[in-house]
Amino acid sequence: QVREQSQNLKSHVTSQFAELHQIFTEKERRVLADIREEEMKIRNAMEKRLQEIQANLNSIQKELSTLQEQIDQKDNGIFLKEAAGRKRRISDEAHTLSVTDGSLPIEKIH
Repeated sequence: QVREQSQNLKSHVTSQFAELHQIFTEKERRVLADIREEEMKIRNAMEKRLQEIQANLNSIQKELSTLQEQIDQKDNGIFLKEAAGRKRRISDEAHTLSVTDGSLPIEKIH
């Protein structure tokens, strides 16, 4: 009878451990599935945010390029204005010199 009780107890303990093992295995699967789902949500949110950041960056780069072109055009405009101003000053100075320089008669130049 002790052997039978011992065998029954051993079977019961083995059965309980098998049941616990199954419970823990199912729990592990659910937890891993939840982790994968959460990971996917986080990854999707990060990819969406990355796309927003990239779009923002592209917009800023486009705006910067446009501003740089405007600055370059403005610099060219300033350069052209300064060049025209220099040309006028040189022309005015040459005109002033030719008119004020009385030692050379205008007839002899032609």
